[in-house]
Amino acid sequence: MQGASISPTRRSRQSRVAVLGGGIMGCCTALMLAREGVSVTLFEREKILLGGASRWNEGKIHLGFLYCADPALHTAKELLQGGLQFKPIMEDLLGTALQHVTLEPDLYLVHRKSVASVDDTRRYFSALQEMVAAHPMASLYPGGEAPSGVAELPRHELDALVDTSRFQAGFATPERSVCTQHIADQLVDAVRAEPLIECCFETEVLGAGDARGSEREALFIVTENGEAGPFTHVVNALWAGRPTVDSTLQLDTLHNPSIRYRLSLFVETSRPLNTPSAVICTGPFGDVKNYDGRRFYLSWYPAGLVYSSNNMTVPVLPPQSTTQQQTIIADTFSNLIAHLPKVEEIRDNAARITLAGGWVFANGRGSLSNPRASVHRRDHVGIHQSGQWFSVDTGKYSIAPWLAKELTQRIIQG
Repeated sequence: MQGASISPTRRSRQSRVAVLGGGIMGCCTALMLAREGVSVTLFEREKILLGGASRWNEGKIHLGFLYCADPALHTAKELLQGGLQFKPIMEDLLGTALQHVTLEPDLYLVHRKSVASVDDTRRYFSALQEMVAAHPMASLYPGGEAPSGVAELPRHELDALVDTSRFQAGFATPERSVCTQHIADQLVDAVRAEPLIECCFETEVLGAGDARGSEREALFIVTENGEAGPFTHVVNALWAGRPTVDSTLQLDTLHNPSIRYRLSLFVETSRPLNTPSAVICTGPFGDVKNYDGRRFYLSWYPAGLVYSSNNMTVPVLPPQSTTQQQTIIADTFSNLIAHLPKVEEIRDNAARITLAGGWVFANGRGSLSNPRASVHRRDHVGIHQSGQWFSVDTGKYSIAPWLAKELTQRIIQG
């Protein structure tokens, strides 16, 4: 989807674009359009921007290693280009170097109940690394050079790191992650500083339709506060609620979809720790991210999964009680420590623990413990266009800036 550089045009200055959703996809798109002279109205249901999953996730800059249950690399091919361009696009957008990137590349630890065998994982990682190394943009990935190869951990290193009764093998991969809270704060500041972006907070979008009495401005938005518009273009960058709004224009972009609400732990420690960043794969397990020695992300999938459904109607979930929160925190720590004993030092040195998360939409469904479940594939992502309406399945956090760039090019160039 890479295209030519964008130049402001008379057409762009006459455009008026509605962007639905103030997550990373919506904010990146709004900023890029505004800097090309486009007036943008950004609709957000909450009181703040980037308050949900875009702020509270692990921030993995995907190269595709997580998806070894998709051996044909369909998912990796969709995620790779966006992951490789995440750093330069975000740095250009924010005007500063990318900070709080994980200190070391991710370790992938193959659980004994993994849905992908060790041999299958070896073959997948080898094929993916060849694809990464051959990509012309590989040197753009964090680290300043093409991502290094995959190395299987010697048995003595694996034994020193994990409870080996639970693991078959381990691999050092070149994947890294970024602290999403830090990027969220920077994006919010950038949006606030842009005079061509109007933010409509506490405004839930219910649907859309054709505007009346205007040839150029062809769409309007229906919100709980009334009708807004008309707009020349609309970008539907909502997350879990995106399909419902699309359906009001008879636009269907679904492939066995599901929605989930997940919570994870975001921990700040009282002293620097060298706990490694690791992923327990492949299935319903967990992972650890060490961003800078004192900021950590901890997830244990079964403990943090609050809601899961194949019904696209997004419910209003009751807030977690103090007891429920404490249970999720305790279960996350205990399960991770049982698998990765070094996580105990994070728990013991925790100065602040935040339990947070958000909605997750996937064009895929089924249990992660089922190797044939379509949720193991995330290749039905990208931009769906119907006239001047653009619906974006971001798929993964790391490809949002790249998709925003492509969207901006399409709107500017007509």
